[in-house]
Amino acid sequence: MNFAWNMFVDLGIIAAALLLATLIRARVGFFQRYLIPNALTAGFILLPLYNFVLPQFGITSEGLGELAYHLLSISFVGMALRRAPASSNVGRRRYFSTAVAVLSQYALQTVVGLLLTFILISTI
Repeated sequence: MNFAWNMFVDLGIIAAALLLATLIRARVGFFQRYLIPNALTAGFILLPLYNFVLPQFGITSEGLGELAYHLLSISFVGMALRRAPASSNVGRRRYFSTAVAVLSQYALQTVVGLLLTFILISTI
């Protein structure tokens, strides 16, 4: 049986970076004063780590895209499975507003992507 442990290695590295970012936020007043989130600090810690240090040990950042894809899918499924409020009328309105928000974001991403593509095509 051949099992790739890359996802678990990536999760461990991300968890260690989040712990380090939490420690930094607890000790450094700058991060507390300006309310810089731990995830952002961990991302900036991992940026040079995944680009310069870890490729020398054979760990690439290819699996991070797949990991982000699956975690985002799980979070959207979790949002859809929330329990509706006691009033059914409010629940229907909430579903409609969530659907409108998601679809408008898809449309906005499409329009921005097309505009950037046309700008890139016109410059080249």
